[in-house]
Amino acid sequence: MSHMSHQQRRQQEQAWEQQQIIQWRQAAQAEFQRLYAQPLPDLAAEVMQKAFGPGGPGYDDDNITVAHQSSHRGPTVREISELFVPDGGEFQVHGIYERYPDDEFLREQIIKLVAEGLQQLEHASLVRCQVHHGEDTFDWGATRWGRAALDRGEVQAILHGRR
Repeated sequence: MSHMSHQQRRQQEQAWEQQQIIQWRQAAQAEFQRLYAQPLPDLAAEVMQKAFGPGGPGYDDDNITVAHQSSHRGPTVREISELFVPDGGEFQVHGIYERYPDDEFLREQIIKLVAEGLQQLEHASLVRCQVHHGEDTFDWGATRWGRAALDRGEVQAILHGRR
């Protein structure tokens, strides 16, 4: 039976962690490039589907409150960005941003693209921005018009001015 020394185990953990960071970085860079290349209406439609479509964090409108202190807020722009490039799962590395500021910068670039998509959706009256007391960020909810457009599969057509 082979026993690893504490130092060998630590080296193995560091190598694994470094591999996870590289994988996350590659995935994040590829997703940033893909999102950046999309026309704004297409980006916005994808944001709408991921954030407010089935399985999205903003799908259950009945449980999203407006303005008062509550844990029932809609998704934030950062939470929506994590639907495109997760911080969890196979790319989870505790404290990645504290140690790698360039990776936080990359996350911020993805957040900005998602924010552009949300702005396009808001201008089309498909989502609303809201603030909850005690929260330090805005959150988002689908409007009745946005929910109906999702249900009818018309979000992209609306954003391209065809509806």
